Amino acid sequence: NNLLISHVKVDELHKGKGLGGLLIKAAEEHSHNLSWNCDSVGLSVLEANTRATRCYEKNGFKCEGPGSTARWGPEKNEASMWQRWTKSHQF
Repeated sequence: NNLLISHVKVDELHKGKGLGGLLIKAAEEHSHNLSWNCDSVGLSVLEANTRATRCYEKNGFKCEGPGSTARWGPEKNEASMWQRWTKSHQF
C-alpha cells in the first residue's frame, strides 16, 4: 500500500524553514494513527521545482525518474517534466 501525497504547500514567507518536511511527517504520522498499513510514501513534483526536490531529498525521498510532460491551457503548453518520488514508510 502506498500513501500518496497530492500537494505540499508552504506560503512563500515561510519557505526554507523546514515546514515542508514537517507537513510530510505529519501526513505519515496521521496515516499511522489511522492504522493504515502503508509500505511507502509517494508524490509527484515538477522537475523545475528545485526547492521542492531538495525538501524531498532531505526527507528521505528518492526520484524514480521522469514521468509525463506537464501541460496546461487550451494550447497544451509544456512547462516541465513531472517526476515521481518515493520513500519507505517510517512506521
